[in-house]
Order: sequence, then C-alpha cells, then structure tokens
Amino acid sequence: MPGISVSKIPIPFNKGGGISWSSYWATREPSALSLTTVSESRIDATWTDGAEAGDGLRVYYSTDNVTFIEHGTANFGDEAYSLTSLPEARHIYVKVVAYSGTNESTGDTADDYTAMKILLTSTGTGAGVSTLRLWFDTTPVTCTLSGAGRFYSDSGGTADESTSYEFPAGSLQTRYLKVPSSTSNLLIFHKGNMLGWGSDSTDGWASSNNAATAAVSTEDFARDMVYFRCPGSNTINGDLSDLPSELTAFRCGSSNTISGDLSDLPSELTYFYCTGSNTISGDLSDLPSKLTYFLCTGANTISGDLSDLPSKLTYFYCTGSNTISGALSDLPSDLTYFNCTGSNTISDYTAPHTWSNSINYIKLIQAVGNGLDETEVDNLLIDLASATWAGSNRRVELPAPNAARTSASDAAVATLLGKSVTVVTA
Repeated sequence: MPGISVSKIPIPFNKGGGISWSSYWATREPSALSLTTVSESRIDATWTDGAEAGDGLRVYYSTDNVTFIEHGTANFGDEAYSLTSLPEARHIYVKVVAYSGTNESTGDTADDYTAMKILLTSTGTGAGVSTLRLWFDTTPVTCTLSGAGRFYSDSGGTADESTSYEFPAGSLQTRYLKVPSSTSNLLIFHKGNMLGWGSDSTDGWASSNNAATAAVSTEDFARDMVYFRCPGSNTINGDLSDLPSELTAFRCGSSNTISGDLSDLPSELTYFYCTGSNTISGDLSDLPSKLTYFLCTGANTISGDLSDLPSKLTYFYCTGSNTISGALSDLPSDLTYFNCTGSNTISDYTAPHTWSNSINYIKLIQAVGNGLDETEVDNLLIDLASATWAGSNRRVELPAPNAARTSASDAAVATLLGKSVTVVTA
C-alpha cells in the first residue's frame, strides 16, 4: 500500500482499510520489564524486545502511575536503558512502549523506588562513630556509603567494616558508621517500606549521630517514612509541604533551615521538633489536631489565638516574630511547657485554669502591649501553685510588660519555691 513503510512484517488492516494497530502491536510488544535502582536519581531498565516493528521504543516514567513523562527513546534490538535525573526517594513507574509515528503499543510497566540520599560530613577528627538506626517494614534494605564512609557492627567502629549493609526488616535496627575524611553519601535503597530514621519514642529517642553531620532536603525524604529522628549538627532544609504525608514525628536538632506554612504539616503529625534558622509561618488553628509537641526556633512568624491550639498539646515553644494572642486560661489542659516570644498580645487571665500536675515551665514574654495586670499575675501564680509540678528546670517567668505581682500571691510563691520552682516576675 503506497505511503506505508511501518515494517516489512505483514500489517493487519481493519475492514475499512486502516491499520489495526491493536492487532499489529499484539505480537510486537516489549515484555518482561525489570528495574534496578542504582542511586537516588537513577533506575536501570531491562526488557525483552518484541518483533522489530515501527520506529523504535519510547521509555516513560511516572510518580503516580497516571501521568507519564517521556524520558527518552531506544532502538529496536536494545533491551536496556538508564533513566537518570529522576526525583529522589520516590516511587517510580517505568513504561516501555513500541511506537510508529504517533501510534504506540500498550507496552510493559514496572515500578521501583529511587534511593534516599543523606550527605554525611565528618566532624572533629573524623575518628568518631555515629549510630545509625533505621526501621524497614517488610523488606530487607541495603544501604551503601561512598568515599571513605564505612559501616561497623560495634559501637567502637572496629568490627565487620563494610561499605554496604543490608538492614533486616520488621524492627528497629542499629548499625554504626564512620566518615573519617570529608564527606560520604549514605544511599538508602528503601524499596518503599522505610518506616523511620533514628530511634522511636519507645526507647526515649535514644540515638546519636554526632560524628557526622547529616544534610537532606524535606522533598528528598522517602515518601513512606513515618518518623524522622536525627540528633547532631544537621542541616535539614526544605518546605513543610514536602514532608511525607504519613509522617507522625519529626525531631531534628542543630542548624536546620525549614520554611513553610503550618497548614502544610502532615495531618498525622504528633511530634515536631526543629531547631535552627527556620522561617515557619501560619496560624495556630492550622496545626494538626493530633499534635502533642511543638518546638521550633528561628525567625518564625506564627499568629493565631491560644484557644486554637490542639487540645492534646503538652509542649509549645516557638521563637521569632510571632503575633499570638488570646487568654492563658485557654491553653490546653494537658500543657506542661509554654514558651513563646515575639510581638504577642497574650493579655488575659481572668478565668480560672486547672494546670496539669506535670507542669514544668511557663514563660510569657510580651514584646508589645500591656501583658497581664497585677490581679491576673497573682491569680496565675495562685493557680500554678496548686499543681504538683514535675521534671527539672521548673520555672515561671512573667517579666515586664506583665505587671508586678502583689502580696496576694506571696503564699503561692512560697508554695512554688517549696516545689523547686523558680519564679521571676516584673
């Protein structure tokens, strides 16, 4: 038929005279597509080629198995292709199709996960040992270290030295590592079943990564991660909106630079601890309803009313240019720690409030406004004195512009001092 040069193989036609592409591709599909994750941004694909027909092969990828993006093409006879520059730590779907002009076969699809990469930088002399604790759900996972980075089976960093280690699945697992010089990339080939980094709350978050600093962006977290715990001199960056959607706990110390709006925090989050030069904004009403702990240092600009804090919140500490208002009596009943700085206008304590017997710290610094008047200061101290108090560093701090207390709270202050509570007033 003139004008058609799709293949030397006989071409099936519809009754109306057009090519029956479904029949044409039926025996010419690439098949047995297999994927191997090579790094945080590369997956290698292999397949079995069908009968050579059409113009060649197209290779697509997707992160949702719905919208596929063309990555490149391959020639007939080729049975391998490397997909590079892929999104890090993501579920990747790969599809290989045969094509002729604009017409494509159904092709074959397979999926895998790009690795999560943590940049480790040695601290001190590089002789220190870091504790790496990871939890994988159902599938054992291999982790590798580049450069001079090494894994060890003992906390002294001497036994079973290796550049890779397969973490068993089903429980929290521990391995030790050293970065004796410069930097090392830690690649976690998580296979979509990474529950957590670091210890979890069941063992008191006991963990240490002080021999090497960790750097990673929130957008490069494994999407299935439930908790992230990384103490030490870390530099975690990114936006709150890029945190994994199922994250329940985020605990990271040191010089982090995280930005974003409170409304973008994962809905299942119960614990958020992040120190550094963070720039987080938003309204208290947007905090996740299950949140029990919130600590964020930096130049934050959080607003809202105290009555909008999550009802289960026990700890609230936020520095920056915050503009929080409301009455102290509206604080959650289980709150044990409250410290908020900025241009806040928290200026009411008229209604009585029953404080938790585990209360530990109350600090109210007002940069603007009049603060609490003397009657409110006295009543607050009297109510706080009725609580049992717990923990170390017990403290009540109500500096100016809060009013000075009067003799009406003398007995309450004496009671607080008897409970080892430091009281500071204007």
